[in-house]
Amino acid sequence: MKTYLSIDRGASNTDFAVVDSDYRILLKRCITTRQWDSIMETYREILNELSPDYFVFTGSSNNMPTEIEGLFFKADEIESIAFGGAHAASKKRCIIVSMGTGTAVVLFDHGKVSHVGGTGMEEVQ
Repeated sequence: MKTYLSIDRGASNTDFAVVDSDYRILLKRCITTRQWDSIMETYREILNELSPDYFVFTGSSNNMPTEIEGLFFKADEIESIAFGGAHAASKKRCIIVSMGTGTAVVLFDHGKVSHVGGTGMEEVQ
């Protein structure tokens, strides 16, 4: 069975999840930072516990370490929110609200995604 490691680097926290091809959650972690050294430490801990087959990344990838840059598929965050929310709700048409440091309001309509609005938080370097 294939496994997938997903990392979402948000404005305040970084979330990690490993799921299998049957959508079972094998591992969840959240760290209260977005600093790359802490993300890499948690990433390496997860690799020691599990051996994911695929890697997906959402959120800010600014200054992503070269060690992982080529491994991860960088998924569009708005589409990820839409498809994930619609799947979780078992709906073909719905509005999804993702609330974190920033908030996204997204319309999912039979596979089409529209960003309705929200408040974004941008990383300033």
